[in-house]
Amino acid sequence: MFVGWEYLVSKYILAAEDDHLGQPRRFPGFLYKCPKWFRLTEPAIPLDIFKNYNVCATSFAALTGGMVLFSAFYFLAIYFSIVQGFSSTSSGVQLLYFAPGLGGGVMIALRLIAWFKQPKYPAILGSFIIPVAIGLLTFALKNNSQAQLDGFLAMTGVGIGLTFAPLVLQARYCQPTNRIAVVVSMNLFFRTAGGTIGLAQLSAILDSKVKSYIKALVETPGALTPSQMSSLGSIFGNSLNSVDTILSLPPDAREIVQDAFRRACRWSFISLIPWCGVSAILCLFLSTIPTEVVNRPPASNSEKENQEKSGAVGGAHKGALQRERSKQSGVGESVDERPKPWKTVPTPRAVTKSPAAALTRLQSLGEASGAHLL
Repeated sequence: MFVGWEYLVSKYILAAEDDHLGQPRRFPGFLYKCPKWFRLTEPAIPLDIFKNYNVCATSFAALTGGMVLFSAFYFLAIYFSIVQGFSSTSSGVQLLYFAPGLGGGVMIALRLIAWFKQPKYPAILGSFIIPVAIGLLTFALKNNSQAQLDGFLAMTGVGIGLTFAPLVLQARYCQPTNRIAVVVSMNLFFRTAGGTIGLAQLSAILDSKVKSYIKALVETPGALTPSQMSSLGSIFGNSLNSVDTILSLPPDAREIVQDAFRRACRWSFISLIPWCGVSAILCLFLSTIPTEVVNRPPASNSEKENQEKSGAVGGAHKGALQRERSKQSGVGESVDERPKPWKTVPTPRAVTKSPAAALTRLQSLGEASGAHLL
């Protein structure tokens, strides 16, 4: 429904433009019969923005980054609580190794952007570090090594941190200035959507792998003792979601369940590697931003705006400044910031039919308010 509404709004704006310019109609007739006030409606996400490769690639990279970010916090906490037997506090402390890596990745990305004058290089580096770190993380889960988990978790944080700001900047500089808010909002949206998709995918894989592993052991003759089968049969189902119930099992049955969760967590993170691999390949072909766009002084536009607001700049000079800003916005794109005639609200009928009467009415209201104050 949302996509349909965005498509309808964008097509209506084009229809209004054709109607204003006298072009032949190319859309269904109902688009030309919408009320005039509807012309002020802007699509929240213009669909033509997805025609740009950089926007699509950075959005997919943000999606995979969100999958890794949310999954690392949620499923490693499950691993530490069930497999390692840590308390909830200790499990949260173990996840803190992700934070230094994340902060270090952000700092490295800022230095690389300042050095290369291009945000795509740290984005490419981070997008290749993430699948490697996830692969090493699955290796640590297989070995059940706490030290390796902490180190590779910090490495994953570095990869995520390297892609935070560069992805937004890459998409922002490939679009006009009037779409900055749209680009930033899209990046946050896809990162959050990636977290939702990642949690759903890894939850399904975790539950499936745990149950299939325990079921395979139960169906294998001689693999389990009668006491182990009775213990596992008592928790097989909803009790697998309770950490306290799992940790309260007899030692031999608890080890089987813990091994099942260790294997399931490993396969859950393996399922993220294809997503991260595709993201790395897409980021490899990001465009190079022109040097004149990256190197323009950051304070120049604000100084010009302050001059315009203070009234120190004349009308002709204002137009020159606006044209200059339009030339500088986007990657080789020019943007006319003046309101389009087909997107303006028509003058009210009362004012249109009798402007003199409307002016007299306004003057009488002003005199009445002045007499009231006296």
